[in-house]
Amino acid sequence: MAREIDELRAKVMARHKAATRKVSRLKNVVGVEVSGTKVDPRRSPAKIRHYTTAQLNTYMRELDTFTSRSTQFVPDARRKPMSADKWHTYQKAELAYNQKVKSDFSRIEDIYVPRLGMTIGERMDMVTPKHRQAYNPAVNAPYEPPTRKPTNVMSEKALEKLTAAMVKRGTPEHNKQLILDAREQFSLMAEVINEPELRDRISELTDTQFWVAWNYTPLPTALGMWYDMAQAILNSKEQAHHAGVLRNSVREANELIAWAKSLDLSGRL
Repeated sequence: MAREIDELRAKVMARHKAATRKVSRLKNVVGVEVSGTKVDPRRSPAKIRHYTTAQLNTYMRELDTFTSRSTQFVPDARRKPMSADKWHTYQKAELAYNQKVKSDFSRIEDIYVPRLGMTIGERMDMVTPKHRQAYNPAVNAPYEPPTRKPTNVMSEKALEKLTAAMVKRGTPEHNKQLILDAREQFSLMAEVINEPELRDRISELTDTQFWVAWNYTPLPTALGMWYDMAQAILNSKEQAHHAGVLRNSVREANELIAWAKSLDLSGRL
C-alpha cells in the first residue's frame, strides 16, 4: 500500500511540474499571468506529501484538467487569465452582430436623401471615422465596432457581461427598445422647444421608417441642436442668432420626417 501511494504521489509531482511549465509558457508566450490566481492549480509540495490516496487522485484530476490542451487562457487588461473558450464565445457573438449590421445596412444604403443630396451609404462613408478608437460611434447609427482584444476587457466576469450584452444587441427585442427610447427622447425634446407638431409627426412614422431616419440621417443631430439652442436663447444675449439656428434645425427635422414617411421599406427591413 505504501509503495502504491508513493508511486501515485510521484505521478502527481510529475504532473505538478507539467503545470508549472504551462504556467511559464502562458506567461512568456501568451502574456497571461496565472501564478497566484484562482486557476493556478499548484500547491505546496510539503502539503502534497501528506495527502491521502483519495486526495492525491482528486488533485491529479485537477492537474490533468489544467494541463490539458483544451484548457487555454487569454490575458485580460491586467494580464490575468480569462477562459479562452469564453473569449471565443464573445467573438462569435460579436461576429454575429457585425454580420447583422452589415446585412441590415446593405438593404438601405442605396436610398437617396434629398435633404442631403446623397444616399445613406454615401453619407455614412462621409461621417464615419476611418480609424475608430472606441466603441461609441461618431454618428447615431448601428455600426460595426472595432474588434475587441482580450486585453481591452477588465476581467472574466466583465467578459461574461459583454457577451450577454452583445448577444442582446442582435435581438429584435433590443432594437424595438432602442426605437421606443429614441421616440420618447424625441417627444421630450419637442416639448422643451414647444413643437408638439413635430412630436405628432414622428408618431406617424412606422418603426422601420423611424429607425432609418434616426440612425442614418442628421435627425438626432437636429434634435440635439434644438435643445442647445433653446437653452442658449434663455441664457444668451445673442437670442436672434440662436433662434435662427433653432428654426433651421426644426425645418431640417420636418423635411427629414416627411422624407422618412414617404419611404417604402417593404422588402428591405
